[in-house]
Amino acid sequence: MIRLIPVSSMSERAKKLEDLREVIQGQLELLRLTLYVMSQGPTIYKGQPFACVLEEDKVRATAAVSMGAGQSLNTILKNSTESGIAVRDLYPIARAVVEGFINAAFFAIQSVEVSQRALNHRSYAAWKHHNRVVGTGEFMLSLGRDPDPKATIAKNFPEFSGKGRDSWSNLDAPSKIERIGKVVRASGGALLGAYAGIYAISSEIIHGSVYGISYFMSAHSSKELTTEAFLAGTEEQMIDILSATGHAASGFIAAFANIHKFAPLVLDEHELFKRLFKAATGDDWVGGDP
Repeated sequence: MIRLIPVSSMSERAKKLEDLREVIQGQLELLRLTLYVMSQGPTIYKGQPFACVLEEDKVRATAAVSMGAGQSLNTILKNSTESGIAVRDLYPIARAVVEGFINAAFFAIQSVEVSQRALNHRSYAAWKHHNRVVGTGEFMLSLGRDPDPKATIAKNFPEFSGKGRDSWSNLDAPSKIERIGKVVRASGGALLGAYAGIYAISSEIIHGSVYGISYFMSAHSSKELTTEAFLAGTEEQMIDILSATGHAASGFIAAFANIHKFAPLVLDEHELFKRLFKAATGDDWVGGDP
């Protein structure tokens, strides 16, 4: 027996999705503004001068990762009318958006040395990509012809030489969020919401677990295994994805706006966050900072 989805339910999901798309489009415009002042220089926004105050190396790191996160967010936005199995492919992209905006906010609020280490890590990571051992036991593959990789690292990349020193940061995502939140509370709260909404399930899907596919096939679905119920469930998952990535964008923009003490951007971002919260939860935001 085919189960039909009530029109009112379909309209409610469609309204949520449309509201979330409009919020994200607004966030992308604010992101373009931050990228402009970082790359092109001062501008006038809503009648007020707006100039980037970040050190050059902070700009290089922050602009690079926020631009990448923004591009991936735009990919999600363009595919947000999808339903069905294609929605599953957006979870890894959403994870990239969330982690990208976490790192962008982290670079913006931390000391310039953090950005410098991340920039220096590029050369080491590029070398390591072509000089590593893959696999275990009988199934091992050596990439590269360096006869003494450890010596090469010690000579050419001394800051990444030694146990536990081969990454640009030893902090996990929650630890970065905590540090961001201590500087800009609104940003930390938004990024925590993004992390909670997408991180764990995207890991399951990325790693090809049975739970990952089971969650995708059944989350938000009724007990009746019908095509209509499945499609409706994937629309709800699209709402989850847009909500999480919107929270991530909010977190970065809030961090950037607040450390610049630029009121027009602070206020515009906060208005978008309130619309995001309303679209995602159905409730009005009653707090102060997000």
